Amino acid sequence: MRQFRIGQRTFDEGSPELQSTLEQAYERRQRPLCLCCDHPVAMYIARGDGQFLIKRMPLTGCDHDPSCPSYEPPYELSGLGPL
Repeated sequence: MRQFRIGQRTFDEGSPELQSTLEQAYERRQRPLCLCCDHPVAMYIARGDGQFLIKRMPLTGCDHDPSCPSYEPPYELSGLGPL
């Protein structure tokens, strides 16, 4: 299960208190950090359908651990890069 750091606290993805913390972080414009690897990766908070979601920052998919749901291979390795 993914873990995120918001401020000084760490949360599991399924933590019951995560939604209320995300709402506060959204209002304060704080960025959660994905803790999938040694160097935490900045994420952003999106609001939709009455809930708050943690999303991957653009072009940071390859910075995540390959086992992380936010991982995306670099374009040059995915077949999506320029020919």
